[in-house]
Amino acid sequence: MIARLLVSFGAVAASVGFTIFGMATSYIKMDHDMATISYVLMAVGGVATVIGIFWYRLDERRADAVAQARSGQPTVG
Repeated sequence: MIARLLVSFGAVAASVGFTIFGMATSYIKMDHDMATISYVLMAVGGVATVIGIFWYRLDERRADAVAQARSGQPTVG
């Protein structure tokens, strides 16, 4: 559950960071405060998304292993 939230919120945060970066660079003079906020959002969002993806895959592997152990089938791989 938390892994799915990390993926979804991380992807949204990174997207908002890209949008704010576009807004910061569209002015005649670049707004450095908005650019800094966008860098932080993109970095944190990207890291949260990657962590969530790996966490989700790990949970799925564990769930598959438990299901196979309960059914009595030999594990493959």
